[in-house]
Amino acid sequence: MKRPLFLIFMGLVLGETVVIQTGYRGLFVVALLLPVLILWCRKRQSLFLIALFLGCSVIAGAVRKETDTLYSDTDPLQIILNKKAEEESFDIRVTGKARQVIQKEDGKIQIIIEKGALVTDIKKANQILAKTRYDLRAYVDNAGIILNGDILSMTGQVKIPKTPTSPGQFHQKHYEYACGIHYHLYVKDLTIYKKDSLAGCFSRLRQRYANIYHDLLPKEEAGILNAMVLGDRSGLSADDRRLYEENGTAHLLAVSGLHVAIISGGFYRFLRKRHCSYVVSCLFGCFFLILYTFFAGGGSTIVRASIMYGCYLASQYFGMDYDLPSSMSLAGILLLMERPDRLLDHGFLISFACVGVLGFLCPWVKEKLHQRESLSEGEIRPFYTRMLRTGWIDTVCLALGTAPLIGKLYYEWSPYSILLNLLLLPLMSPLLILAILTGTVGIFFPDAAKLPAVLCYW
Repeated sequence: MKRPLFLIFMGLVLGETVVIQTGYRGLFVVALLLPVLILWCRKRQSLFLIALFLGCSVIAGAVRKETDTLYSDTDPLQIILNKKAEEESFDIRVTGKARQVIQKEDGKIQIIIEKGALVTDIKKANQILAKTRYDLRAYVDNAGIILNGDILSMTGQVKIPKTPTSPGQFHQKHYEYACGIHYHLYVKDLTIYKKDSLAGCFSRLRQRYANIYHDLLPKEEAGILNAMVLGDRSGLSADDRRLYEENGTAHLLAVSGLHVAIISGGFYRFLRKRHCSYVVSCLFGCFFLILYTFFAGGGSTIVRASIMYGCYLASQYFGMDYDLPSSMSLAGILLLMERPDRLLDHGFLISFACVGVLGFLCPWVKEKLHQRESLSEGEIRPFYTRMLRTGWIDTVCLALGTAPLIGKLYYEWSPYSILLNLLLLPLMSPLLILAILTGTVGIFFPDAAKLPAVLCYW
């Protein structure tokens, strides 16, 4: 059977989707129908294996999503909040580690707390909440210097993330669930317990890069480079974000496969050209791959790209062919099993849709165009040849292949995004290299970083 990982991945997606839409009733129906399908295909070996892999993965995805009770009505904190909804608000004290610190333009700070322990004024509630740890997004008005990895103790009001009031509007609740965030905490009192950690080192390095961009470039351009290199979009204004989204170029700001290919792939290819062994080249490539994944914040898109490029390095080491759909499927399986609600994240869906188009639609279109050229001997089609050489077919296929999904998620799609991507995508690689060079050189030689910064600006 070809590409069993892809079948498992699609089964997980289908199983989790059924539970998201219908709840435990869907899980019950799936558990009844899949054995019937497997028995019906038992006389055909190929169909039987497909049905078996698909059926087991559908059940696994449904069970994994159904057992994720932190976002259901059985969650202890959810029950307490529902009981207190009609009463006066009460404060909760949270103690946990800062996973990510986001500095806003207005001076306010957003802190993602990892595995926070909750304590309330209600004794019975404390007995229930003591068994559960929560990831929360804390909103702080005034605070000192907070770094990733610091231990924080905060007191404030806990609220459930908001849901949209109209179709196509940003669904904050689904986005927070996909990020692993359970609730919002509006902080009234904050105590910081410093703790030196690797996360704090990455946080200081990210802040150093951000300061260099803000010192050398105007505010708008610095915000764009922060989004491209660091994965931090807090420096972008609402108008800039809306402009990128309406024009279909928001993916240019995402930290994903292009960054991984340039950083990790650059080190790997450099070592191979210096006649280093595959072991040394792959190890250094994986090392810088992991470093940049933590440096960029560890979002779904960068983790997906890192897993896929790790599969590529493994294929180079073992001398095997690299299969894009299989590596995509492995990344999807790991991400969904770790956090099923990633399926609600628009960025996760669009990222995997793009890779799916590159892995299935683009090769099929190129093959058909190649066959059409080879049918007429002596006739040259330079237009198709140029498209194949410059990657324009990939750009057109990506725009058209993801158009139905983007229209479903955002209720709009820009037709001229195809032209914009054709013009902008070839410029992304040199721009990203110059942006990384600006930040890296600026740490050691601030004056020398002005040259690549000027090139980035133009």
